[in-house]
Amino acid sequence: MSRVGLLGAERQAAVSFAESWPEKRFTFVTEQAVCDGWDLENVEIVWGSVGQEIEGMSDRQIKVIPLCGEWLAATGGQPDNGIGSFGLYDVLGYLSGEFDEYVLGVTREPPPDVEWVLKGDLRHRPDMAISGRPAEAMLYLDDPYGCGSLFQRKVETSTCYLVTGYREERDSVDLSVLKVHQEAFYREDFLLAAETVRDDELVELSVAMLDAIDQRGYFSMNWLGAAEGKLLTSLRPFPRAVFPVFAECGLNLVDRKSSGVNVVPAGIKLIGSANYSSYKEMGR
Repeated sequence: MSRVGLLGAERQAAVSFAESWPEKRFTFVTEQAVCDGWDLENVEIVWGSVGQEIEGMSDRQIKVIPLCGEWLAATGGQPDNGIGSFGLYDVLGYLSGEFDEYVLGVTREPPPDVEWVLKGDLRHRPDMAISGRPAEAMLYLDDPYGCGSLFQRKVETSTCYLVTGYREERDSVDLSVLKVHQEAFYREDFLLAAETVRDDELVELSVAMLDAIDQRGYFSMNWLGAAEGKLLTSLRPFPRAVFPVFAECGLNLVDRKSSGVNVVPAGIKLIGSANYSSYKEMGR
């Protein structure tokens, strides 16, 4: 497959795809007026909104990959995980049954008298740490993108991990474990600096959890290294912008041909730098 359509291409993962596999042709589909990647030779950008038929995306010769919850639901690509929903509330609740000590649960109401984190349920939105009385939560429930509101106990930690990759079926998964050094928080989390590490415990736990919900396709899992041990804070069925670490060790996450459980080796660094570049505004 040499042609790939990325739906929701305003996400950081789109450019990561295109830069990691320059031999492929990518069509970025976005409803945003400004989208990165217009200056890449293997990229074309088209405007399209969720619910619309996008010209060329029904072609059998093009592989279509949704990059966010809105497009995943619209294309019928929602994973059949046996839970009934891929909202964070249901997924973490389900995993808590088997992996209770490793899952940091979420609630629909803020816990009283503790510092908590505001999260999205059906879709990701940048976490917001808030402390105060539960009634004060109403001040922060603005939800312009329809993410849903959940609350999670804030845990003090100095170590954050991202486990991400692609799962086909049991004993068939490619993944990387990255220690996150720096992120920027806007409409989504932008990874600025990270490094792949070897952590057999995280690999074993992550694969077991993916098997438990029988996740098929891309996934991203956020973990905290806390005093009480490793804690899963989020599991989403979308890719993150770390494809260079897979491409560097020969794992193709566009047209996966590998078998078994493959883990990216330690020591591969990802570093982003803030810069200004000109852009083109997409016409509608």
